[in-house]
Formats: sequence, structure tokens, C-alpha cells
Amino acid sequence: MLEERARYTPAIYTRQSEETIDQMSGFQLDHVRILSSPHFRLLQHKTQLIPYPYNHLLRNRLLHSLEVSNIADGIARKVNERSTCADLSPLELDLIHAASYAHDIGHPPFGHAGERILDGLMRSASGFESNAQTIRLLTQKVLIVSKHTLATVLKHKSAIPLVRSREDGFMKGYYLESADIVQELFHLYGNHLPENRIVDIADDVANAIYDLRDLVHFFGKNEFLRRYKHAVTPSKVMECLQFSTHERLDSTLEIVCILHDLENNVLPGLLSMNTGLETIALENIRVSYLDAIKVKILQHTMQIGLPRYQRLQIAVTKAIVKLCFLDDPINFKMEEDIRDAIERMFHGLYEGHVNVSGLGKAYLPMLEEAVDDIAKARAVCDILCCFTDVEVWHYTRKQQDPMVFCSYNY
Repeated sequence: MLEERARYTPAIYTRQSEETIDQMSGFQLDHVRILSSPHFRLLQHKTQLIPYPYNHLLRNRLLHSLEVSNIADGIARKVNERSTCADLSPLELDLIHAASYAHDIGHPPFGHAGERILDGLMRSASGFESNAQTIRLLTQKVLIVSKHTLATVLKHKSAIPLVRSREDGFMKGYYLESADIVQELFHLYGNHLPENRIVDIADDVANAIYDLRDLVHFFGKNEFLRRYKHAVTPSKVMECLQFSTHERLDSTLEIVCILHDLENNVLPGLLSMNTGLETIALENIRVSYLDAIKVKILQHTMQIGLPRYQRLQIAVTKAIVKLCFLDDPINFKMEEDIRDAIERMFHGLYEGHVNVSGLGKAYLPMLEEAVDDIAKARAVCDILCCFTDVEVWHYTRKQQDPMVFCSYNY
């Protein structure tokens, strides 16, 4: 399987390549190229929220990308209705789909846990950040996309420093090697592309809709209810929101209202353990977010967003996930094992202890052509991103049938 994967080449981005893409089919080609890329297909075996790959009821990164595309499509169609009334050009749906499918292709195995671990290993080499890695991949010769698609996928406006102290912590941004490309994108499209905003909103909404479902299917109905009743209170949610949202909260009254809405209109469907009722509950949430989208047109520009209540809904859902799972000892144990696996794989590749010939000839040039230690470390990250959760576990544990977290109990 590994030997059949395409060769991943160093970043190359030229005007001639851009013109060729535009002449062929523009955003539709971007859409097809991303869908057919190995980076996108690998997402089906990478963690979205919970790193438990043998529970097929849990979402993976590929399913999340499809969810984002579906929600972004709904938002874009609503925006296009307003654009028609205001004599503005409609948004390209192929662009929205391409950016939605591409937005997470830079994620390493084990999702955000793997991202934080790789960032620590790359602290003196411009770090590791999933969106920065996505931009790096989308400017490689085998996967180059149009500038408009690239600008739509770009999330951050500043570069990650080449060297950081340990106290700096995890930093979001783009790699310094991408600075020229990013500055060109800012010059061409500015900092407020409507398509970019749509994909960002869809990403947040998808997590708000489906993360709770994952918790129910991971813990089971009774265990989830026990954790929810023990961990989720208005005061604890309020404490979480003070560090995770820019919305001003003077009391817990809004939180109480949102939790009441959630407990009466969402959780019953998720806890029913009935596929039909669960689907209805999830679809009702999706429709409620789409109906709430606000579009303002000012001087032929569009402002797209959600009202305060829906923004707080998203923040409250994130707080519930944090209280019920992310801050729980079971997740800490998972991340401890993930850290060991990622670090073993990284150092094994970097020092040549991993038998890279078994990975297929396509991987060898990535290490052999590195001109210095920083380029070599970045090549190791590129290679690691071409692996799935289970493959990393297998190569570091040498198990015949790797069950990544089969021994965890609660």
C-alpha cells in the first residue's frame, strides 16, 4: 500500500503553473485534484477528535472534511441568494468544495495531539502547524492549486518564527518558507475573502454538531450521561469560555439557556441510540445554524457571520468536549502513548533507524535531498504526514494487528 503512494516533491509554485491550471478548468480542477490526491484519501485513517480507529462510528478527518463541505455549500448558496439581489457575482461552489476538502490535509497522524507533539520537536525549525502544512502541500508541484483556492484555505495572517523558546508554547501561523506566497495572496485578495470566512464558519459548525455525537458513541449512553452530569455545569463552562472565546460574558444566564436548549433538543436524539432519531437531531442542528447565518453587503463587499447566540453555542459545545473528554485522564493517557509513538517515529526517520526502504522508493529522495538539518527535519514531518494513525503505531510497536487503544477502560 505504501509503495503505491505518489512521490511528494519539494514546494514549487510558479506563475506558469497557475496559468496552466486556469486554462484547464480553474476551481473545478482544484476540486478534482484535491479529491484524487493521496493526502485527502489518507484523512480517512487520521483522528478527528477521539483517537480510537477501530470504532467506526467515530468521525475521522475525511468525514469531517465532507461535513465541512456540506455545511459550507449551504452557507454559500444562502450568500449567493443575497449576492443576486445586490448585483454581485455569485460565489463559486467548486471553490468552496475544493477549499473544504483541502482545509485539513496537512494534519499529521492523531490529529491535534500529533500536531502539538511535532511542533515541540520542530521548535527550532519553524515549528509544525496543520494549516501551515496544508499550505505547504498545496504549493507542491504534484498538488498545486489556484491562488484563489490557496487564499481560501489560508487561516492565519502571521508567520511562525524560525526559532522559539519553550515558553512560547504552540503558535499558529504559516511557515517562513511560504512567506512570499502568502504575501502575494494578501496583495491579490486582501485579508477578508468571503469564501475563507465561509469555510472557517463551516469548520466550527461541523465540530459543534458532530463532536457530541462522537462522545456518545465513544463512551456509550450511560457513561456519557454520568460524565456530563458530573463535569458540565454553567460555572465550569463559564470558566472554560473565559479562555476560549472573545465573547463577553457577565453571567451564566446565556450558558444556562444554551445548555437547556442542548439538553432538550439535541441530546435526546443522540442518546436515543436510534439512527433515525440521531440523524433528525443532527440535521435540525445543521439547519438551525444555516438559518442563522447573517449576510451584510456594504459597498459591494460581504460580511458573513453568525449571531452571538450561535457563536456561544459553538463555544459551549467546545467546553463540553473539553470537560468530558479532553481534560479527562483517559485522554491524557492516550496523548502520552501518542507522544511516545510520534517521537519514536520522528527520531527513527531522522536518524535513519527506521527501515525507510520498506516505505517505498518515493520516500527516499525526501530525506536524501535535504540540504541541511532544518530541511531534513521538515522532510521527516512531510513523511510522517503520509502515514495513518495505525501505521505509526505499527511501525513503533511492531505489532501484527495493532489495536491502538484497546486496553483503555473507564
